[in-house]
Amino acid sequence: MKLAKLVLTATMVLCLTLVVTAQLPQKDQPQTAQQQVDKDRIEAAHSELLTGKDKAAEASRLTQAVASALPGAGASSAPIPRKNFVDELIFGRIERDNIPHAPLAGDEEFLRRVYVDAIGFLPTPEKIRSFVADADPNKRDKLIDSLIGTEEFADQWAYYYGELFRTRAAAFHYWTKAWLKVDRPYNEVFADMMTPTTKNSRGLPTAMTIYDPVGQTAARDGSFTDRNNYRGLNRLDWIDGMTTEIGRVFLGVSIECFSCHNGAGHTDSFN
Repeated sequence: MKLAKLVLTATMVLCLTLVVTAQLPQKDQPQTAQQQVDKDRIEAAHSELLTGKDKAAEASRLTQAVASALPGAGASSAPIPRKNFVDELIFGRIERDNIPHAPLAGDEEFLRRVYVDAIGFLPTPEKIRSFVADADPNKRDKLIDSLIGTEEFADQWAYYYGELFRTRAAAFHYWTKAWLKVDRPYNEVFADMMTPTTKNSRGLPTAMTIYDPVGQTAARDGSFTDRNNYRGLNRLDWIDGMTTEIGRVFLGVSIECFSCHNGAGHTDSFN
C-alpha cells in the first residue's frame, strides 16, 4: 500500500514538472510576431489618433453631397466684400484655394442668425419687416453694432463663458458680464484667471472654476497635511487634470495624451 502511494506521488510530481517546464520560455528562441506586437500594444491602441483617415476631408465631402440636394442650393462665384482682417483671412483663403462658397445670406436669414448668435433671441416680426424694408447699404453693420454691448448680449455670452469655464459661483457670472460690457481683451481675462494676486481661493476671478491657484500652490509646495485631501495625495493627477482643462478651454487643444506619453509623435498632429 505504501509502495503504491509512493508511485502515485512520484508520477504526479513528474507530470507537474513536465507541465511547468513546457510553459517556461525557451532560451535563444526567437520571439513570435504576436509577442513583438504585444510589447507595443499601448502605442498601437493610439495609432489611429495619429494615422487615421482624414476626417475633415470626409466631413467636407458629406457636406457638399448634402448641400447639393437642398432646395435652392448652389455655389456662388461672386466676390465677397472684405470689411475686416477676419474676412480677409477666411475669404482670401477660399479664393486662393478655389473653394466654392455659398452665396451671401438674405436679409431675413442674416437677421435671424445675428439675433440668435448675439443675444439668444429671435427678432420680432416688426423688426424683421423694418430691417428688410431698410435701404441703407450699411444696415447689417449697424445691426451688429446695436446688439453688441447690450444687456442681452452680456447675459448670452456670460452664460457661454460660464459653461466653458465651469463656473459654479454667481459672482463669477457678474464678473464675466462686467468685462464683456467694457470689451476687455481676451488675453487680459486669461491672465486674471491664471495668474491672480488674490489670497483667497473664493476671490474673483478665481472663484470656484476649473482652476484653483491656492490649491495648486499648496500642492506644488507639498504643504498639505490632511491625509484625506485629494489634491495633496494625488498632486500629479490633479495638476494633469488642471493642465488638460486649461488646454481644452483656452487653447482648444486636447493634451490628454501627455498624461501617459512623453509627447514624442503626439504633438505633430496639432503643432
